[in-house]
Amino acid sequence: MEQKAFESDCDKISEILELCGPKIPRKNLNVALRAAIKGTSTVRLDDTLQSIEDLIRANANVNAEESEEGRTPLMMACDKGYIEIVKRLLDQDALIDHRDQRKKTALFYAVESSAENVDVVKELL
Repeated sequence: MEQKAFESDCDKISEILELCGPKIPRKNLNVALRAAIKGTSTVRLDDTLQSIEDLIRANANVNAEESEEGRTPLMMACDKGYIEIVKRLLDQDALIDHRDQRKKTALFYAVESSAENVDVVKELL
């Protein structure tokens, strides 16, 4: 049930972007990008990757920070250990050395995470 709901959400993202893309404020695209990364799991990875690509094509900023902590999408992906998302963000010039409000970088999130992040750490290095 949860997987179907998420697939439906990914379809809605694509549909909304197709219908309203140029009219959507960039800050809303940035929020959607971070939400897609935050809400994914290994079961949902392919759908999330498609949503991320759609949002980036619509002009979402891969370096946009969360207002409360200053984390970027790359930091969030590193924390979760999603190597494919990390690679996609890096391909879009995500900033590796950017620091959040606590002075942590994406590499710090990759190392600190409870996920098996050896591949993510290697990619960042």
